[in-house]
Amino acid sequence: MKNYFKSKLVVTEHQTLSFVLPSQMMEASHYILHRDGDNELHVVECEQSQVADVLACQHPECEVEQQDFSFIENALKESRFYREIDADVVAAIRAKYSIDDELRIMKLAKTSAEYVAMVDHISACRAEGDAKKLSLGLKQ
Repeated sequence: MKNYFKSKLVVTEHQTLSFVLPSQMMEASHYILHRDGDNELHVVECEQSQVADVLACQHPECEVEQQDFSFIENALKESRFYREIDADVVAAIRAKYSIDDELRIMKLAKTSAEYVAMVDHISACRAEGDAKKLSLGLKQ
């Protein structure tokens, strides 16, 4: 299960403090999903029972807090990963249909073969983008 943590990167003259995983969880999937200045949003693939271990090993100055997906959803939509996936979806659609093609086809009857084929292609491209977002924890 994907768990989300907000943390603060603390850089001083002599040390850098950041989000860490407990030693017993070093094999867990972990990545920084979004960074805004010194604030970071981390995703850790772990069981809910391990969240307390993650929180217990953090330095207090990092102000690490577990985040509910609903509170971070907007930040995720602004992340580089999310925007890149959206751009990939648009590129996949544009590889087959230009904007002019889309506008022309949109005027056809919704039951025409060309309209149905375009809608199916767009739906497939969006589904692929959604699958990528789900795998990265950008969407639930």
